[in-house]
Amino acid sequence: MAREVLRYAAASAPVHVLEVGAGTGKATTRFAPHVAGLTCLEPDPAMAAVLRRTCRPYPSVAVEEVRFETWQPAGRRFDVLLCAQAWHCLPSPVRWSLAHRVLEPGGVLALCWNAYGVVDPALHAELVRVDLRYGLRAEVPHTQQAGEIGGDVPPHHAPTHEIAGDPRFTDLRAVHHHRRASYPTRRYLDLLATISVYKAAPEAVRGAMLREIGEVLDRAGGIELAVTTDLFLARTT
Repeated sequence: MAREVLRYAAASAPVHVLEVGAGTGKATTRFAPHVAGLTCLEPDPAMAAVLRRTCRPYPSVAVEEVRFETWQPAGRRFDVLLCAQAWHCLPSPVRWSLAHRVLEPGGVLALCWNAYGVVDPALHAELVRVDLRYGLRAEVPHTQQAGEIGGDVPPHHAPTHEIAGDPRFTDLRAVHHHRRASYPTRRYLDLLATISVYKAAPEAVRGAMLREIGEVLDRAGGIELAVTTDLFLARTT
């Protein structure tokens, strides 16, 4: 994904990237080796701490513990604004104005998100039953089966309906990648622990949910997911 975004940017000079909602650094580490500078905004203190540890090998990465909506760029402008899995959490339409403000003319807005589907229908059904016992109805990586993903971008994620015709952005593109990913129990629980619906649950409830999910996955020998990555690109005018 990083090389695809940078090819689209087609920058002749060293590239400076702003990442919004960097989380624990999954996307960050893919970009860091290829850019001159990467400023990461992550408002959650626990996730920012993990992000700093993850990015120690990359001196070009700077982490700021702040929300994009309240961040003060102090005149800085960037060649690329990257946001993975978090753009829909930002208030609209202000997010587009903020993006345009911090990007250089001709700068690239790169938004991406993953859709997950469980390959094994029986495992999917068992995990959904755990979620329902705890009243969890939000979308998480095991909410859907593999056959339910890979089509059109979900409407609440698709940005084209918001900025089509916006004179501040041009050259809109959407790219889709499909793959399979196998997760052992511990790695999948680590993935769930980064998702807001689990983070927001009371500690005792979160612990009980993850423990039950872990027991289900231990019996199944882990989980295989179909993953569709949707990448949206636009350029500022």
